Amino acid sequence: MRSLADHFTKCRVEIPYLETWLSDSPFEVNTEDSFEEIHVDYSRPANEAFELPESKCVVRVVHSVRLPTPTSHTSSIIHRSYIDIEPFEPMSLKWFRDQCSQLVDLFSLFFGGNLQSRRLMLLAGTSNSYNTGMYYPRHKVEIPAYEPMDFVIRSVNVRPSLDVICDNWFSASDYTKQARSILLSCKRRPSSFIDRRFLPLVHAAEVLTKDIEGSTIIDKEAYRGVQESIVESLPNDLPEDLVERLKSAIRFANSHHLKHKLRTMLDQLQEETRSLFCVDKDAFVKGIVNTRNYYTHYSATPKILQDAELHWAICKTSLMLRVLLLLKAGLSEDDLQSMIGKHLRLRQEKAVWSKLTEEGSPFKHA
Repeated sequence: MRSLADHFTKCRVEIPYLETWLSDSPFEVNTEDSFEEIHVDYSRPANEAFELPESKCVVRVVHSVRLPTPTSHTSSIIHRSYIDIEPFEPMSLKWFRDQCSQLVDLFSLFFGGNLQSRRLMLLAGTSNSYNTGMYYPRHKVEIPAYEPMDFVIRSVNVRPSLDVICDNWFSASDYTKQARSILLSCKRRPSSFIDRRFLPLVHAAEVLTKDIEGSTIIDKEAYRGVQESIVESLPNDLPEDLVERLKSAIRFANSHHLKHKLRTMLDQLQEETRSLFCVDKDAFVKGIVNTRNYYTHYSATPKILQDAELHWAICKTSLMLRVLLLLKAGLSEDDLQSMIGKHLRLRQEKAVWSKLTEEGSPFKHA
């Protein structure tokens, strides 16, 4: 690569455990009764391709096999799956990096945990050989091993509509992209302090409410005129610092408070969907907002989420965000209710948090 301004025609992103998620089963093993002869047949799965009109690119699921060589120290036959992204016209390194990061984020939600790619290969020109590699310093990020039963969203449930899901994911609003970035950053590098694991998730939820109808008290366009009138009416002799503080307060005055926005957002979900991450919607929202207010403003409140209550509130808020983001990507509520409701780990977790208070408990002074 000569410079960061270079444009590329295609990229290949490595997604850990993608072949496990796809579950294409390319191997067929036949053994004799004595197990002295083992015959392994490998049939490489057919590559898949789908066009994303909103994102102006083609996404391909491709497969490869690595055979043992006489000089290698292993006799393993290794099957790998990758995802290629090819835009309609050559694009910059930044474009490819952003698209690949978003794709890995989507699979993080499918997998139900932490996921990071370690390498991005770029192609310039018409050759089929990738000529530029981009490596990420992932040594501080722990990526768990994923087995078939670990995946929250399985390929069999979303593969037929993966093109629509990817297109919705890439073309999401800026607020949606910001919210999922906050969520997944918290998961990849969790803080050692429980309150710092909790607060970003609430912030992500608040960002997500900006996309819903009714997030403002009056129409945004109408309020722009009100805001200008209020600012123009301020006396000219006020200190500059006070004017700036008033302008800042006026800028956000048209927004409903967080409890109202979260309730409005959750009211749009079916009761069965809400039950995936909370027992009582109003108590859940009250506990989250009161605890957020305490940690950010030190506001007096009789009850906040503490200790185990706060730990499970983090798990539930994270799951709520994942559900909302997957809905925005195009999955249906009925499908999410089925897939998440049947997931063993999430069922076990729900058996614990469903017995805890969602409003919090009287604050324990040190």
